[in-house]
Amino acid sequence: MLINSQQLAEIEELGLWGLSSYEFVNIVDLPQIKKKGWGRFRGVVTVIDVGARGVKVWLGEHVYVWIKHSNRPYFTDMDDYLQQYVEIRGWPRKWGQYWSIQARHPSQIIVLPN
Repeated sequence: MLINSQQLAEIEELGLWGLSSYEFVNIVDLPQIKKKGWGRFRGVVTVIDVGARGVKVWLGEHVYVWIKHSNRPYFTDMDDYLQQYVEIRGWPRKWGQYWSIQARHPSQIIVLPN
């Protein structure tokens, strides 16, 4: 019931979902606008890069979602995200020439209809 109410509020932009700080940002625009603080970002997953410490879910050349190996059990198979249009919710951070958003829970990555 609560999740349904939240989804309806998001769709109809009610309450905090109507605030400008809750508007979507196209993920490819993140390096140019240098958004600070929590945000909602949309983009297409282009590459899944599994490393020794975690997974980088790339959304273009300069932005990735970071999932530590300790959090991977909460997520679906990483390949399920490949080539999917997704919404990422989180706090972007600049790491060298790249931007990353850490995802600790699958509710931060929402697969959207194409």
